[in-house]
Amino acid sequence: MRGTDSPPAGHALTAGREPRVTAVIPTSGRETLARALASVASQSVPVEAVVVCDKLDESSSVEQVAHRFGFRAISTAGHQGGAEARNVGVAASTTEYVAFLDDDDAWHPDKTRRQLALLDASDGARSVAACRARLIDPSTSAFRVVPETPYDNERDMASYLLARRHLRLRDNFMQTSMLIAPRSLLSELPWNQSLRRHQDWDLVIRWHRSGVVFHTAPEPLVDVYQASAGSISKSADWRASLDWLASMEAPDSRRASADFVLSIGLRAALRGKDPRGAIQAIRASAVGVPHLAAAAIGLSPLLEKKK
Repeated sequence: MRGTDSPPAGHALTAGREPRVTAVIPTSGRETLARALASVASQSVPVEAVVVCDKLDESSSVEQVAHRFGFRAISTAGHQGGAEARNVGVAASTTEYVAFLDDDDAWHPDKTRRQLALLDASDGARSVAACRARLIDPSTSAFRVVPETPYDNERDMASYLLARRHLRLRDNFMQTSMLIAPRSLLSELPWNQSLRRHQDWDLVIRWHRSGVVFHTAPEPLVDVYQASAGSISKSADWRASLDWLASMEAPDSRRASADFVLSIGLRAALRGKDPRGAIQAIRASAVGVPHLAAAAIGLSPLLEKKK
């Protein structure tokens, strides 16, 4: 890991106040990084930031952008993946809490303050703050607020996340850039570095199963840009998805498992033009009766092919 010293942040809203949160921002040097950092610098309470570059040939330009905002920039060994980069960022942080921000997303100015208020009213070490998000289509700038029904801690987290009842994403949504957690919790239960896909789902499911309580701000406090350049959300790696599902304790809802296999696994196999993978996904979906929306999403690459 390489590091650079950064000058102190000079944001007017943060002067003379001690940060309680470090924003960890993994990046491969995408152009959207400056927008993400500007949103951290504009927080209504002071926030430190650690930018973790996972692409060594971009490290110099990443350092320049980070220093422009008064933040630190460090590097992984290169091409280690988002989970490794986030764990490196957590290890480099010293504040009470750590928040995460993908380099193509942006926080709203009051995000940190609102979520700290939720954590201050909770039991601390075993609590995590989430929020709702504006899910933005980069091609049109149209957005919708998700989730429509925030997580309430009463449901099994895996069942909540994996179920797909609607064609358009409306609920069952929890994403990296929405989260603030105690640094002690992230040391105890870190990101799973062996995963290429579903890293955020894996993390919050493990947290919930360990007894962590989630507190969700009712308003949207982050802009999440859907399937932006460099995203792996359209990956054809169906095996990684099915292997992840098989490796974890099964969700309470078999229907949610079937929804995941079709809407994620089958869709990926069809996008990759892998008939064996498609057959395997269809067979795996027999664990439960999927929602019609999940089946339609799984089969959607067949319609895309005809366009």
